[in-house]
Amino acid sequence: MKKINLLIGGQYRDFYFGLGFLGRLLDETNTDMSDFDRLRTANPFKWIPLMMFHSCSYGYIREGKEPDFTLQDVTNWIDETDVSILQSFNTAFVNSLIKDVPTQPETKKKVTEK
Repeated sequence: MKKINLLIGGQYRDFYFGLGFLGRLLDETNTDMSDFDRLRTANPFKWIPLMMFHSCSYGYIREGKEPDFTLQDVTNWIDETDVSILQSFNTAFVNSLIKDVPTQPETKKKVTEK
């Protein structure tokens, strides 16, 4: 399970990444992957709190528990935190999308003369 533990809102919290988190985020925000990056870039002030809320709450949901915080709580935590926490979250999120993804070696087509 891809996750990061961050000190935010006065305590250490786990933020989960992966299919469950992404599926829930896209479902709850009524968007899809093709629009997600554009929307996140266009208005990070809306999307970063949404991403962090769904990422953190997904850990509770996995355990069959109700999160003990709201989107507004997460927004308040962000307002009160150091920017390095946001950078750590964003780096972990991006890495969760691209890290350990197998790459296809580039092959060059041979041109044969007739």
